[in-house]
Amino acid sequence: MTVSESLLVFLGLVATSCGTPERPNVLLITVDTTRADALDPSGPHAHLSPNIGAVAADAVYYANAHTVAPITLPSHASMLTGLVPPRHSVRLNGAASLPDEAVTLAELARGAGYQTSAFVAAVVLNSEYGLAQGFEHYGELGAIGPEESLYYAERPANEVVDETKHWLAARDRERPFMTWVHVFDAHMPYQPPLEHFTAAGGDPYLGEVAFLDTELGRLFDALQREGVWDDTVVLLIADHGEGRGDHGEATHGPLGFESTLHVPMLLRDPRTDRRGRSRAPVSVVDVFPTLARVMGTTVPGSIDGLDLGAGDPPSDRGIYFESYFGTHSYGWAPLAGWIQDGWKLVQTSECELYHLAQDPIEQNNLIEAPGMEPKLRELRRALAAVFELDSLDATAAETQAEVLGQLAGLGYVGMERAASEFPSPFLPSTQPAPHSQIENLAAFQRAQVLSETKRHAEAVAILEPLVERAPFNGAAWRILSGELIHLERYDDALSAARKNMELHGDWWGANLNIGIALEGLGQADGAIPYYERAVAKNGELDWVLSRLGGLHLERGDRQKAAEYLGILRKNLESRGEWPPKGDTLERSVARPRGEQH
Repeated sequence: MTVSESLLVFLGLVATSCGTPERPNVLLITVDTTRADALDPSGPHAHLSPNIGAVAADAVYYANAHTVAPITLPSHASMLTGLVPPRHSVRLNGAASLPDEAVTLAELARGAGYQTSAFVAAVVLNSEYGLAQGFEHYGELGAIGPEESLYYAERPANEVVDETKHWLAARDRERPFMTWVHVFDAHMPYQPPLEHFTAAGGDPYLGEVAFLDTELGRLFDALQREGVWDDTVVLLIADHGEGRGDHGEATHGPLGFESTLHVPMLLRDPRTDRRGRSRAPVSVVDVFPTLARVMGTTVPGSIDGLDLGAGDPPSDRGIYFESYFGTHSYGWAPLAGWIQDGWKLVQTSECELYHLAQDPIEQNNLIEAPGMEPKLRELRRALAAVFELDSLDATAAETQAEVLGQLAGLGYVGMERAASEFPSPFLPSTQPAPHSQIENLAAFQRAQVLSETKRHAEAVAILEPLVERAPFNGAAWRILSGELIHLERYDDALSAARKNMELHGDWWGANLNIGIALEGLGQADGAIPYYERAVAKNGELDWVLSRLGGLHLERGDRQKAAEYLGILRKNLESRGEWPPKGDTLERSVARPRGEQH
């Protein structure tokens, strides 16, 4: 924090008291991976979220809210800055951190004398990604185990709510608070408690929604019991939705359909009489200016969001969205788009145009329909203007080694490239359009599950024809190389790992798999430089460190052996596993199964 920011905080401390109508408390709740229809108070599943429904009854519910990207980190960065992803530069999970130059909602709040706190449920929002700027307290996941998985490390809503309640109980009651609470339960894997699973009729996704509603209800009750509920403005919004099979998309991330872009959003401000349901076009970027105004702060510079407290945006307002997930993971063309006045443009190598007002489930692509050229030009001009705006320089993330494995498990690899390479969706591209690859995406995701459950031959049976159809899919080559290692098909594994490196760059997973395949072929000397590059990029690959120590000892290079075994010892010490007890060392240095995730 700069000297001027510190002075603002000091002045705020002197001038403010606890939440009042003039300076209310602020509670921002983000419900990850939650579809609009899952929390719509007038929707088919409203009975599963009575606590959020009760808040909605005293709020404005925005039935036409959209995210900027169906990806957690970019969406939250937009909420906290009021900028779309091309401007704040955070475009994927794990690739970049929000730059220090960004002005965040928490920084404005702290400068105005608010106590600021955040409690996040998934590792993808941990502080190394820059969202902690301005928060006096940032509750996040602690040390993460080395296990790799198809899913992010997370904690359930009850733990997030417990930590939030503890902080609120201990806070300074002479100052208003600005608190952000993030829950991740509706994200895969869906594992709701039995009572919520039953209440949702055996639907595990909706069971998770019911569970998070119950836990948020405990937070609402605590604020009511303390008597501060009526002095607290609540903004609840999802970062993105979930496919749930719509358009063949099981989860979210690489595609641009309404199932993952349309989100629930409500604003409860007890100081006003605004209530009911709004069809105004709103976006996650509106969180920043709306809550900044609530706290009496001035929004600096040019932003993309609008203050919803000033009234509904005009009905012809345009909304930006994008996804570069498929570009970096699967070799697809960039995807960006614009929603305006009931129309939706998907700009990619094969463009799409939908009239959402008449075709809300996007079944009728009008891109080649007669008379659409004027509308296309209008929407494209508006979208292109976004890429002409000032933007912050990208800042590469310093991602924990353990998180690298989880990012790889979800398809994020080649992070060195992903921090800066985001080609314009208007450039000519020979890469396939994301929405043309839905069947290949489904096959890839089936193979991921088979790989995770150690059904290696079955995974290979899907992946080999997949890479024949889609040789540009670097993530498929990555998983295939690891699966072939399991089957001891080292020649084929080597070819697949080299193809993965060609497509995704010189990253640690490709180096690891090349090394294992070479050693499997009896070429241990050839494996050494690849192992060394792998640990240079990911220093917590314990088996590789151990193997390098052994290989260098076999070659009489005791100095090199000591170097790598010393790093291994530091890793074990950092996890409290030194000196080893029982099978701790054996488990720590067990041979990896290939970087197939």
